[in-house]
Amino acid sequence: MNKRPLLLLALLATFAAARPAGAWGVEGHEVVATIAYGLLSDHAKAAADALLADDPVPAHCGAGSFAFASIWPDRLREDPKQCASANHWGDTEAWHYVTIPLSATAYEPARDCPGQECVTAKIVTFAKILGDKKADPSKRRDALKFVIHFVGDLHEPLHAATAPLDPQRAALALAMGGKNEHSCLKKKHLHDRGGACIDVHIDRQAGTLHRFWDDDLVAAISPDADTAAAMLMRGSPSMGLIANGTPADWTNQSHRLAVKIAYGMLPSGPMPELTGETSSNYESEVEPTAEAQLQAAGIRLASILEPLLK
Repeated sequence: MNKRPLLLLALLATFAAARPAGAWGVEGHEVVATIAYGLLSDHAKAAADALLADDPVPAHCGAGSFAFASIWPDRLREDPKQCASANHWGDTEAWHYVTIPLSATAYEPARDCPGQECVTAKIVTFAKILGDKKADPSKRRDALKFVIHFVGDLHEPLHAATAPLDPQRAALALAMGGKNEHSCLKKKHLHDRGGACIDVHIDRQAGTLHRFWDDDLVAAISPDADTAAAMLMRGSPSMGLIANGTPADWTNQSHRLAVKIAYGMLPSGPMPELTGETSSNYESEVEPTAEAQLQAAGIRLASILEPLLK
């Protein structure tokens, strides 16, 4: 992986909006939100800030800045008692992804999003709530946080694909210290849950393919969300072109990248090494895709939010 000069990163950080002291993991969601916030008009920023002001959820659940609000849907899912809002949203687990088979050629709502319980449909649902100025302000605040988060989730390729599990690979991985695929098979999962059941080595430690994409790739870009956001927006990207499309279009794009890049470039074997000196170069091969998806997510999030916050 090519390391960026620290001085250049420090200078680029001036692009990003200031934030307090994080699908993509915490940092990835903050990167997407920081890019989007920097692209919003002053009026839209003020409207978003007003909705998020005095958020009653505890600070560690994602109350505070626009960027930090991006983590609330994950906190809600992980700790619904501590991080609940005034609104009862029920079980939100399935809202963070869309289960398109790796062998499929495109998103089919009836097959991949039954009951509209998937990330693609929920972006549309919560965008409508956010855009309704007559809606309960607390529901609009929750809707804003859901949209911020779900647009990020949709652009993580492994949130838009799932592959069959392999008992033989699971047995070999278990002998090498990888327990995840074996555990998923014991729980009678039929598919790998977007790479969450695929065992890999990350810096010679046992991990999962999903964790590598959610956390390690983002940290490899920069350990700081503001700096990463600034770096990804250097060079004035073609924002109008990137912003084109619908959540369904972006779903298909993420699925194609999962097939071709996230899974397609994965080294063979039960516990492939993804980072470090003995790496198969997987990280350097897939990092440009991760960067492009984070950038696109931020730009597209801003394009969705701008008219809804006017």
